[in-house]
Amino acid sequence: MKKVLLLVFGFFLAAIALIFFLIPSQILISAAKIAPSPDVAIERLLLDESQWPTWWPTTELNKSLPAKFQQQDYTFTLSKKFYKSLEIEIQRNNDPALLSRLSLIPLRTDSTGIEWTCQLESGNNPFQRIKNYWKARSIKEQMDTALNSCARFFSHIEKVYGINIERTQLPDTLFVTARVLTRSVPNQMERYSLIRKIEAYITAQGTKPTGSPIYNVTRYDDQQFQLMAGVPVTTRIPEENNFSLKYMVKGSFMFTEVLGGESKVKWASAQLKQYFQDYKKTSMAMSFTMLVTDRMLQPDSSRWITRLYEPVY
Repeated sequence: MKKVLLLVFGFFLAAIALIFFLIPSQILISAAKIAPSPDVAIERLLLDESQWPTWWPTTELNKSLPAKFQQQDYTFTLSKKFYKSLEIEIQRNNDPALLSRLSLIPLRTDSTGIEWTCQLESGNNPFQRIKNYWKARSIKEQMDTALNSCARFFSHIEKVYGINIERTQLPDTLFVTARVLTRSVPNQMERYSLIRKIEAYITAQGTKPTGSPIYNVTRYDDQQFQLMAGVPVTTRIPEENNFSLKYMVKGSFMFTEVLGGESKVKWASAQLKQYFQDYKKTSMAMSFTMLVTDRMLQPDSSRWITRLYEPVY
């Protein structure tokens, strides 16, 4: 009987020793993921807590300050913001909160590592160590869920920028163009006035437009803006007065198609420029706007189709 007790006691001590050997006093909880998006784009959305539910749809935003997010029975509280990192408190029910750090690691222009770490005291009680070990596994599962959702979100350009951006070539290469100077940014009537003059000139030369008109606005000097418009044709016509022929290389363009009025187009243009900035792309030639829908014939601005083109390598 004594030997049995000694064996049981020895086994118990060995089990305790094994627990202390396998479960360290400080349990490091870590989750990591690579997101196919620039670090500046991810940082912009991560630092704006109101955007969290867009990339972490399982969370519910508590609008009180500091910002709190719910996922299952866990509460995530955004406590501090740093350069390319966030400090987040993690708490399950009434357990003590754990302080964690979510960090962005730039890998390439279009790729970012996201690492989320925290530490949990395992305790001196072997049974408490086992309990905290399983708690750490549960916390890691929550981290993995969030980062997987984050990586999926940032793999879609349309979700990050709100517009679909694609690489394309020009459908037309020969344009009849004309220019005019204005005292202020040209409005829709001024743009179409110039386009109609070009179309009339093309018709007078015995041919017709073969596609949608394009235009570009640039500042000419401190007091004037230059409006240039072009209408595509397939055959050469004489260059007279203010009308000239312009050959455009099919080239490579990033473009987006917008459905809606002027405010929607301006917003999409800003998003396209943000995309260029985030991906460190350089526009090497003139950008332009293509008016697919004739706005003078379609009064409903919600049905206007506009394409924005930015030349790129």
